[in-house]
Amino acid sequence: SFGGGGIYVKSGGQLFMKGGYFLENKCLESKSHGAAIYNEGTVDCSGVRFEGNVSDYNGGAIYHAGGRMVLRSCTFTGNRAKDNGGAIAVDGEDVDIFDCVIEDNHAEDDGGGIWVNDHGCFLAGGRIRRNMADYGGGVYVDSKVDIGIQGRLVIEGNKTTSDKDSDLVLQSGVASKARAYNGGLLPGSRIGLDRTKSLSSGGILSVYNVSDYELDQGYFFADRGELRLNDAKEKQEVFMATAVDRYGWGIALLIVLELIGGVYAVRVARKMTRREKKD
Repeated sequence: SFGGGGIYVKSGGQLFMKGGYFLENKCLESKSHGAAIYNEGTVDCSGVRFEGNVSDYNGGAIYHAGGRMVLRSCTFTGNRAKDNGGAIAVDGEDVDIFDCVIEDNHAEDDGGGIWVNDHGCFLAGGRIRRNMADYGGGVYVDSKVDIGIQGRLVIEGNKTTSDKDSDLVLQSGVASKARAYNGGLLPGSRIGLDRTKSLSSGGILSVYNVSDYELDQGYFFADRGELRLNDAKEKQEVFMATAVDRYGWGIALLIVLELIGGVYAVRVARKMTRREKKD
């Protein structure tokens, strides 16, 4: 058995679920994935609670091997994986996670909350807190992979098994490095960035499209080391289109107004300060 202690969605299969529970499902066979759901097809869950699920390998609650997966306003708590992805293991493309609460999950290797090992994972809003892993207590992103972040998103208070802060980890490998593309964050966002395994010293790398306003508001902070964020303006249009397509015009408009309003507010404050000095 590959896993799927609760439900196994084969390629071409579909699971649409609104509300309900996946409670204390287990995959205890050697190297089995996804104690609640193993997905190779299409999964769309809204308002579902995943609690106390245990996998012998990757994905304490969910293992996404391929196909398409959308999670909206779901809650993951007390799930456990003996390898990667205490709550969710992303090992295939096309995963959208909207406004989910991912708290108090555990992985013995990487990604106490979420482990991302393939492109196409998009985090929009939600809370990822108090998760634990050997590395990447909150979210661990493999060196070959990109991830999108957007909306009112909190990733903080996650730990390694040695009790060090470790929230969002972007692994840097020998030939490649993980990248996070910021599509615009909203007030209340807090994202801790941890050093990657191959960085013995230095700063945080590979977060793109971060505005001065977002930095001033403290949306990003370093778990350890120095906070250094890259800039890649060409990606901004891509993620605004993603916001409209996946998260609706409402959130896209809020993001635009937040970024424009924040920049305008900073400029006004600076002008007022200059005038006061002249007077």
